[in-house]
Amino acid sequence: MMPIWPITRKACSTCSRHAGINLLWRDNDGGCKGACDRVPHTDMTQWKLDTFCKDQSCIDDRQPLPS
Repeated sequence: MMPIWPITRKACSTCSRHAGINLLWRDNDGGCKGACDRVPHTDMTQWKLDTFCKDQSCIDDRQPLPS
């Protein structure tokens, strides 16, 4: 009997790559905790988006941060 392996974030990124799906992880809050280790990634907190980022964290939606 074949073992059933749990699907993890790393396995999903590997499967996506084999399926021909290009992924880009946009980190918006200081770390991906290993989830983006196998995919290209960029740190949005370095983009100088003052309207959306504050204290090394960027909001996920399109509404600007409150003043």
